[in-house]
Amino acid sequence: MAFYFFHLIILEGRAGYLTFIVLLPVMAKTLFRRLGKIKIVSALLIIIGLMLLSPIVRERLDLTAKQLRYHMETEPGKAWGREYTENQDRFFMWYNAIRILLENPILGVGTGGYPTVVKESGKKDDPLVAHPHNNLLHMAVSHGLFGAAAFLWFFVEVLRNASSQGDNALGHLILCTALVILVNGMFNTTMLDAGTLLLLSPVVGLQRGLPKFAQRQPEE
Repeated sequence: MAFYFFHLIILEGRAGYLTFIVLLPVMAKTLFRRLGKIKIVSALLIIIGLMLLSPIVRERLDLTAKQLRYHMETEPGKAWGREYTENQDRFFMWYNAIRILLENPILGVGTGGYPTVVKESGKKDDPLVAHPHNNLLHMAVSHGLFGAAAFLWFFVEVLRNASSQGDNALGHLILCTALVILVNGMFNTTMLDAGTLLLLSPVVGLQRGLPKFAQRQPEE
């Protein structure tokens, strides 16, 4: 846990911060289940306060506030990604992914087709965007609605299997891993990262060790 928080406060990417905030309730329930609500809130506030001591965290928060102001004040085309601007690059990536999906809803544009289509349809000075920085949109753009459905089915099934195991330690490991990858993948295309896949593959395989799968089937 100490290494996790150390890594988090020196990380310049903000997807880790967002994942941490979104999953705070799960973390609190797992770590502080025997404490009262007031103590849990106090502990979380202390953790967040300690994180704010990091100059990197404060710098990224300042940048986020600046970009939010830009989003509220700039023209709609740049604010929502129809035109590229470095202050709203995520919106540009997501907007183009949705546009491409609407144009190719069944089969998508194939693996690796997203950057080619975005570059061909954009301005000459727009940078090359390798992926949409979103796992679901990446699957949808690459493989159409079938790819998006397969992605959602995969994570729903893993989360359903793990969450049904109560206090089982293995179930908690699978649940937390799937939640982190799913939530973080809303802001990054982590499915293209070898490290993510090296973690996800064995953890998903460990589902066979859950009590619900370990029960012997009745003989016919």
